[in-house]
Amino acid sequence: MENTHKKNTKKKQILAASTLIVVIAFLIGMLSGALYYREALFPIPQLGKIVHDYKLRQNPEQGCPVGVSIELKDLRAISKFNQIDKIFWGDSLVEFVQDGRFYGIQNYRIIGKSGQLVYCSLQEIDYILNFKPDTVIIYVGGNDADGQSWYGPEEAGAYYEEIIDTLLSNNIKPIIHLIHGSASSRNKDYREKYNNILESIGKRKNILVIPDAPEFSYNKTWGEIRREGSLYSYDGEHLKPEGYKLWISHIRQYVPDFE
Repeated sequence: MENTHKKNTKKKQILAASTLIVVIAFLIGMLSGALYYREALFPIPQLGKIVHDYKLRQNPEQGCPVGVSIELKDLRAISKFNQIDKIFWGDSLVEFVQDGRFYGIQNYRIIGKSGQLVYCSLQEIDYILNFKPDTVIIYVGGNDADGQSWYGPEEAGAYYEEIIDTLLSNNIKPIIHLIHGSASSRNKDYREKYNNILESIGKRKNILVIPDAPEFSYNKTWGEIRREGSLYSYDGEHLKPEGYKLWISHIRQYVPDFE
């Protein structure tokens, strides 16, 4: 009797283990299938091969920021963007527009990354090329002027020109946006030299250059602006909704279809 009970218990254990294995295998199969069909039905543009092989002269403690923020993060929405005709590309100032539709922007897609640098933008340019745009407005370089990169304005300008040349060689119209003055904490000498280089690039290559908005230049530090407040900015760099309304209106003076 005892042997029979042991045999029945063992059979139940074997059956339970077999059932568990089948369930796990089924779940793995479902997950694999879901991932396969998600990729097939809703493909996400992937970073391709680095366009230019620069030797990185980098501070070991610094590097490129990770992750890209796109205006519409939903996979199904992204899947519709096999081609995005017009892109507004840049750093956190661009990223924090969040949803351009709030400001009446329907034609341009917002692609930005917090902490973005000029060098890193160049390394990631395939991400933009994969969308096959016809026009790209570029706002990048503010973080470099804030001391977050490992190179001077001349080298930043060289990287920027490579970005422009890469876009042009892919039949994409670039539009240059100069860097705002920001708070007094920003390196003014760096910004002025960098903006002068960008203006020179625009003249030599016959590219539209959008000037910086004077309303976003402050005689106070980031900390002072955070404490005392500002109509347009939280800290002298990142904009409040009123600041974005002003900036978008500023861009539209030079790019009427920025809507």
